Amino acid sequence: MEFSTGSKSRGCSVAALPLGGLLVLGSIYLLQWNEGRAVRTALGLGEAAAVMISVEAGEASPANEGKLVHVSGDTATEAVLADEKFNISANAIQLRRVVEMYQWREDKREEKEGDRKRTYYTYDQVWSDRPIDSSRFNDTSKANPRFPFDSESWAADAVELGAFELSESQIRRIDAWKPLELDETHWRKLPAELQQTAKLHEGKYYIPVAKIVQPPEPENGEPPASGDPTSGENSEPPATGDPPSGDPPSGDPTGAGGAGDPPSGDPPSGEPAAGDPPATREELDERLQRDLQTDLQGDPPVPQHTDAEPRLGDVRVRFEVVYPTKVSLLAVQKGDSFIPFATQSGTQVDVLRVGEFTKEQLIDQEKAANTMLTWILRGVGWFLSFIGMLMFLAPVAKMAEYIPLLGKIVGTGVLILGFGLSVAAALITIAIAWVAYRPVLAISLLVVAVLAIVLIVWLLRSRNAAAKG
Repeated sequence: MEFSTGSKSRGCSVAALPLGGLLVLGSIYLLQWNEGRAVRTALGLGEAAAVMISVEAGEASPANEGKLVHVSGDTATEAVLADEKFNISANAIQLRRVVEMYQWREDKREEKEGDRKRTYYTYDQVWSDRPIDSSRFNDTSKANPRFPFDSESWAADAVELGAFELSESQIRRIDAWKPLELDETHWRKLPAELQQTAKLHEGKYYIPVAKIVQPPEPENGEPPASGDPTSGENSEPPATGDPPSGDPPSGDPTGAGGAGDPPSGDPPSGEPAAGDPPATREELDERLQRDLQTDLQGDPPVPQHTDAEPRLGDVRVRFEVVYPTKVSLLAVQKGDSFIPFATQSGTQVDVLRVGEFTKEQLIDQEKAANTMLTWILRGVGWFLSFIGMLMFLAPVAKMAEYIPLLGKIVGTGVLILGFGLSVAAALITIAIAWVAYRPVLAISLLVVAVLAIVLIVWLLRSRNAAAKG
């Protein structure tokens, strides 16, 4: 039989054999590791539950040294955390600055058309607190600007829980984050250069792209990978010989006023500092209004952002804090602090939760978290095994497509076979890990795996008999 078409597709199917085998082996390894982790974690929590004791937060008794203790109470700190760039400070356990930028995002989808795949790209603009690398976009005209500020976080050096002092890792796990609503008081503490650019908007700082001074170019002279901050859908380069939109006329190219009178219709402005970008008409108007109101009231007015639609490169800056709050923990007492509890199964117990919980509740929460993670990884492992089985059996299904009637039967059979084998492999792997810890569960899983294989054989035989009939 001669095949005149689809040779490329058959080649891809054959090439999928080793990849399918690797996926199956990888899924088995993942399932085995996950079950081992789940068993060790369960054993460790059981060991902790048998020896833990509850103590009062007000006294670090030497009698409890080296014991697994449960403590619950209010935290406290004298630390004043500060963001020096924005002059923000708070008596808090943690403080963080979150910077978002309005950026291009690329979405890619693939559609199969015959033996070929066609890729489609779509673009939209979104707020993101992480730089989106536009240098990898298919459409090179969609360029994202660089972030003018980085997100950053700070944590207190010392946090007390009654008579105890929390460890650094425990401090970082107190995650009762609350927004720090910015108001006029915060804005007036901004450095002078940020007061010229930042506006208040819904408890955050909003910095329009037109007012952002980009960080200096790298010393090696290479352009930034993310592109120019004004490029994209919302702006176009000026025509040759024309000044950029909003800049002063060509008679005053520096925008500093220079010799002579300012252009007609433009408000007067002071001489900008050396290296500053030329002032736009909008900025000159704002400066004039601020100066006038300062003369009348003594303080400059606080600018508010009112534009409904963001522009590419606009920046939002918000702050979040963790104030002293009530926590419950489970760890080994060491002096007036804590260290993790090392279990005989090789795991560690060092639990901290925001809120007031009994020691039994903390153990139950850890068991529930272990169960959830176990099932998530089980699902991932089975899915990898299923895809691997299909790839491994793909050449058989592809060859059968060229035989009338047989193609559909074999295709469906491959799907059933791949599903059944992946389920059986996952169940056997899980059962082996639980034999020593829960033998009844392990035996039950092995029985289900055998039944799955028997069901697969019966279904395939039934389809073959129906095809012959």
